[in-house]
Amino acid sequence: MTRSNTFEQLGVIGRGLTGTVYRARMRDGTLVAHKVLDEDKRRDRMVFGYFTNEKVVLQRIRDHRRHPHIVEYVADNFVKPPFWLATRLVDGVSLSTILNAQTLAFTIGKPQHPSLVVRVITDIADALDYLHTGVPEYSPIVHRDVKPDNILVGKDGRAVLIDFSIATHPYYGLTDEKVMGTLGYMAPEQLIGQEQPASDQFALAMVALQMLTGRRVRPSGATAWRKQIEEWQSTNYADIRQWLGKRTHTANIVCKALSVDPQQRFPSCKQFADSLRAALEQDGEKVSEKIRLKLPEPSSTPAQLPARSSWIAVGLIVAMAILLLAFAISSNLGTQTITAQDMPTSTLVPSNQFTGRVGTSIVPTSAPTSTIAPSQPVSTLAPVLPQSTLVPSGMGFVKMRQREPLRAGPSTETRILLWMPEGARAERTGREQQQGSFTWYEIRYNDQVGWCRSIFCISN
Repeated sequence: MTRSNTFEQLGVIGRGLTGTVYRARMRDGTLVAHKVLDEDKRRDRMVFGYFTNEKVVLQRIRDHRRHPHIVEYVADNFVKPPFWLATRLVDGVSLSTILNAQTLAFTIGKPQHPSLVVRVITDIADALDYLHTGVPEYSPIVHRDVKPDNILVGKDGRAVLIDFSIATHPYYGLTDEKVMGTLGYMAPEQLIGQEQPASDQFALAMVALQMLTGRRVRPSGATAWRKQIEEWQSTNYADIRQWLGKRTHTANIVCKALSVDPQQRFPSCKQFADSLRAALEQDGEKVSEKIRLKLPEPSSTPAQLPARSSWIAVGLIVAMAILLLAFAISSNLGTQTITAQDMPTSTLVPSNQFTGRVGTSIVPTSAPTSTIAPSQPVSTLAPVLPQSTLVPSGMGFVKMRQREPLRAGPSTETRILLWMPEGARAERTGREQQQGSFTWYEIRYNDQVGWCRSIFCISN
């Protein structure tokens, strides 16, 4: 356990695409999941974009209405590295852990009690409908990655939706990423970059199917997944009906939510959840029993030693290593090669080579420990930026390193005026604003005045 000016670190929850997630306690006692952007990812346009996108979406949701089934934004720091995002810690584990299918190579897991299935699906459906229609200006927000890994479940069965890195909305600014999500849960229209609110319903139906049967479909690639969906359609979902056995009413509901045509699915996720509950009751299942889960303890992983003791610890380790090496040589021992344990990771894959999940995925690790928290001020509002600075006129031009939005203000939360192609040149007006490790430039492009980031528009 390590204390800092802002956080008391309690261990590492996991590591994902954008960085490390810590279990931490803030100065006011609030327990949070503290996600820190890795230093080597700060200049990666896609990764940094996902990281900031999650912050923007969650903060907007929190500011409008705190939803009981959506992970709650607490604070962030995007002013000075290290950049981080803190969300309220959920007392529970991922649904994939409950299903015992998080890292298994086979496709048969543990079917869940219908009462738990109904509770989880109802909670997540309520969260999704709120995203699709309930957030002023930002709806429809399409999550795009509904799956057991991104659903946390408490001891009473209450479910919370997490990981909004790749969620789309009217202000979403990332491009060149037509295929986003997780194969085995993605709707067919999502495979061609045409996701819509009904796409989340398709994914939720796949989660329901996995909970009811223990079966998870693991396609080898996007083409295989598309063919599987087409086969289900052409056979009236024979495999799925067989998996569900005598629960014929339930099968009809699940298959409707898995329709290839989004218009043939339910009008809302709530209607799907309500219909699923009614169908299970028609099939003789008990769906109202009290839920009490015995959950495993949260895991953590070794991290950095506290700074004051690190040199002593390092010295002891080095001394022990020298002694062991000397003993090994004198005893003519054979040579051993020790390799670090392989860590599952998430990878960004070009749309024409997509084979699986793209985005942030937290991989639980093991062994309790502590680490040093970045001692940055807590921001509970939008990033606090310094006032714009007027620099000498005649600063020349900037050139776009890649396709970049021209924004109405010096923030990724402001409106996109237009898109500037890679290689485009724009004239600087002489105003700029510092934000952490980069600068916002006010520029004039195609008779429009707006702002761009120095990391993507180079001054020349």
